[in-house]
Amino acid sequence: MTLAWVEANGQAAVLMSRDGIPVALATIDASAEGIDKIMWIMRPSKLAAVSKADQRLRDGDASGPAAA
Repeated sequence: MTLAWVEANGQAAVLMSRDGIPVALATIDASAEGIDKIMWIMRPSKLAAVSKADQRLRDGDASGPAAA
């Protein structure tokens, strides 16, 4: 499993990939008291959009949105 920090909907998130294929994206909702909830995205079409945006950012093209 490979973990990569990405931006999704303006928040820091972790993209989890196996053999280069995205399998999950996780982000948290937190307050001063701690973590309120962990949000998981596992829908393949949503993960493909996040993965493509992340690839554009790594390649130096920040013209598109960074999340699905």
